[in-house]
Amino acid sequence: RADQDVLSEFIELGCEVSPSNDIASSELYDAVVAYLINNGNRKWSKRKVTSEFGRRGIVEPYRSGGARRLRGLSLHPMWKIRLGIAEDPPDGGDYRYGGN
Repeated sequence: RADQDVLSEFIELGCEVSPSNDIASSELYDAVVAYLINNGNRKWSKRKVTSEFGRRGIVEPYRSGGARRLRGLSLHPMWKIRLGIAEDPPDGGDYRYGGN
């Protein structure tokens, strides 16, 4: 139950769910783990991240050029910056989750 609440919050705050969106499975994993750790939760396995999103019917796994990708979801660009998993912010600010 707690896992579902954390994932629901993650999706609501930082994701854009649409059949036309896609994301590298490694990028989604990095974002979920960063969010979990920043909120005092345990790190999930890659399998758990993918299965939790799949169980909800949000993503569909596929391969593109040998890379594992997930269709149905993308991260908001500012969310990646706030979680500290993106390139440097365009304006040089610090937008990491919980940062000022």
